[in-house]
Amino acid sequence: MKIALNKSTDEFLAAASPPAGAGGRAAATGFEPPARVAAGRYRVTDSPARSRSYVFYPQILWRIQALSKAKSLPESENALNAKLHGCLRVAAKKIRPNGPYDRISYECPPQPFGEIDEESSRRLKATPDFVWGFVDHRDPDPYRNVRELAIECKRLREASQSWNYNESYVEDGIQRFRDGQKKYGIGVCSGVMVGYWQRMDAKDILEEINITAKKHDVPALRLSRTGWLPSSTSSLDHKFTRAFPDSPFQLRHLWLDLRKKYNS
Repeated sequence: MKIALNKSTDEFLAAASPPAGAGGRAAATGFEPPARVAAGRYRVTDSPARSRSYVFYPQILWRIQALSKAKSLPESENALNAKLHGCLRVAAKKIRPNGPYDRISYECPPQPFGEIDEESSRRLKATPDFVWGFVDHRDPDPYRNVRELAIECKRLREASQSWNYNESYVEDGIQRFRDGQKKYGIGVCSGVMVGYWQRMDAKDILEEINITAKKHDVPALRLSRTGWLPSSTSSLDHKFTRAFPDSPFQLRHLWLDLRKKYNS
């Protein structure tokens, strides 16, 4: 059974398409929303949050490219995140150019999901790099209809004497979407990780990450069908089960090639 989306959601989906020329880049990474979502149709069996993730993802992909066009970039994660925040604010405006559009919070604790006595203090103190909040008006439960798409960012490069960046991508990134206390992305079916690819060959980074993932029983990351895209954004993903909703959960990975910014 299919039902038509209401007008406001139709407009939301239509506005989410990247401008001319950007759609090709989105398609090139292997991202392909279901035809019914792209056409503005929704099944009652679909997760309401799922259609929103299909809306957000192409815009995140499109705007993240703006970072690579900067003349110079800082190396630290926090400084890069501050610049990415501006890019994501542009993406939010593109989704709903006439407003109002959903707010993107930077380094902010998440909102409660469910009644407050069901929440853990650890989760409410956890701070994803970005949360893109929205209200799912089709969910009749006022305690659970506020959802947040979590975006976590990490640097990708060789280890230093004091820090293993690629190992941290798993243990301080992916694992937070599985951690029964932090619960990144609770109540939605997908999330996003951004990898600031600063050094090393991509195949070597992926091998190190998947070795660490295996140690934690995390399914290996899979490269999209288009392969590695030097000087652009490469897309990977995987799915895993977790002990809180939604499960199974799809985590999408966007690796932005910034190597030329630091090797010139």
